[in-house]
Amino acid sequence: MPEVFNMFLDRDELNQKLGGGLPVGAVVLLEGQYGSGKSVISQRFTYGLLSNGHTVTYITTELTFRGFLEQMESLNYPVITFILDEKLKVFPVYPLLGKSKARKSFLKTIMSSPQLFTTNVTIFDTFSSLVKYDLQPENVYTALEFLKKITLKEKTVVITVDPSDLDDKVLSAIRSTADVYLELQTSMVGGEVRHNIVVRRFNLAYSDISDVIGFRVVPRIGLLTEIAEVA
Repeated sequence: MPEVFNMFLDRDELNQKLGGGLPVGAVVLLEGQYGSGKSVISQRFTYGLLSNGHTVTYITTELTFRGFLEQMESLNYPVITFILDEKLKVFPVYPLLGKSKARKSFLKTIMSSPQLFTTNVTIFDTFSSLVKYDLQPENVYTALEFLKKITLKEKTVVITVDPSDLDDKVLSAIRSTADVYLELQTSMVGGEVRHNIVVRRFNLAYSDISDVIGFRVVPRIGLLTEIAEVA
């Protein structure tokens, strides 16, 4: 088993700036407000991992199955072949989050669904949307212990979180437990919106990590890294 799950793409330097990939056996936290780029980073992770021979489960709270495929195509991250080859499993939760559906017990569902964790990497986008109604200070450590047990099987779990979804104590527990903590920030520089990945923690690093990684998203090209500018 490698020390990292390589997600190299020759069109950007994200893999290199993150030390050569996602550590094997890690809980990875991607935190950011709405519009900060959590989904596109998750989708970049997914395509990079698949392109380097790893398997991925992707749980999306924002897209239907068709919408996910269209979004990946728009970024030039084609994944249909990986789905047909059973390298990628996609579980859309979007239809379940409508007003007509109860928004509780998703945490219990996650913890009782082993099929979500059979691949090398499982990505929850957005985790906080799934569990915000039933993840509380009194049960957050039980949930985190569950994720840690998954990682002991040499699997990695990526959870994306909007901090406005969760209680401060819950958010603090997740931050302190994550092996990798990446905060997504947006700022205005010269009248333009700039996106940065701020590396708050990166345990189990394989090589040097950049502290701040600037990025932008270009249609038909995908994510491109650039020199970070912090306001």
